[in-house]
Amino acid sequence: MLKGKLYTSNGGMQYYWYYSPPGRNNPGACALSIDAGLPYEFRLDHEGKGHKLAEWLGFTGKFETGDEDFDAKVYIDCDDPAFCESLRNMAALRRVVLRLFEKGIKSFAMEAGRLVAVPAIVQPSLSENDLADLLAALSEFKRLLPMTAMTGQTSVNPTRLYAKTFRYVIYGVFALGVAATIFDMVQRWQMVQPFALLKESLAYALGAIAASLLVIKIVFHRSSYGYDVLRTFLGWGLLGAMACSYAALYNINIRYDDTTPQIFTQPVIDKYTSTGRHGSVHYHIRIQDWHGTGNGFVISTNSGIYYRAIPGITLIRIRTHPGYLGFEWMEGYEVLNR
Repeated sequence: MLKGKLYTSNGGMQYYWYYSPPGRNNPGACALSIDAGLPYEFRLDHEGKGHKLAEWLGFTGKFETGDEDFDAKVYIDCDDPAFCESLRNMAALRRVVLRLFEKGIKSFAMEAGRLVAVPAIVQPSLSENDLADLLAALSEFKRLLPMTAMTGQTSVNPTRLYAKTFRYVIYGVFALGVAATIFDMVQRWQMVQPFALLKESLAYALGAIAASLLVIKIVFHRSSYGYDVLRTFLGWGLLGAMACSYAALYNINIRYDDTTPQIFTQPVIDKYTSTGRHGSVHYHIRIQDWHGTGNGFVISTNSGIYYRAIPGITLIRIRTHPGYLGFEWMEGYEVLNR
């Protein structure tokens, strides 16, 4: 919910304006809202190609009002039968929505008791004329809504509850995947062939993704909430599934490997540095590959070891394990001086 700051218009009407300026990795956002005092939720969006594709693939359903112009332009993200029937039966409601969209609004919703209009263009403020027109449209919509019998006011919509639960689970999986990946990155262990493990983890991730999409399709194929769940899954769930799959295999491969370490003493053949996104310097040394491939094996290290290492002279003693799942990993290493 975009709360915003409370203002009073020249006409004496109170409204909320939210603005978050665009940043380096943030597109920014703005929203106009007024108190409506109605405890149900809906969202009306410009119907785009994504909505049509999700509907065609069977991941979501769409309520049709019978107004061809309205149905072609508006996607109704709400399963409340009374609200949908109100849009079908009341041309005045549909005209207000279309008027809002014509004024540059990309999304119109009821959230936490407020009518919220989100402009398509992020801007710090609205002109007096645009503000007056939008507030008039919001007020008219608010005035018309109480004329309808909203069955959703006191009943719990199970499909909407399922949609919220699915979104929370998706966000949770993504957060877990990111946390597990960061945890793996700070460990001293290093995979000898990380791309082999990545390839294996992708196979498991694809299975989890296919199963998730099937569940979404079964649960939401008749619901308008399916599009939002699908969009959330494609935006966050895919990355979360891949990160969790890799982290799970990584930890199983290492933590269940109780074999005796193999010791190899290899010469340093090269060293180099790399620069991170924020200017941080990372240090790497390349040692001779003990498998005889000739490509060498890169160890990420600290500045002290980096400056001590002399290509062709310094030796590195490493300890490796075959891995519980068959993916060789390095337990640790130490620098030997000749």
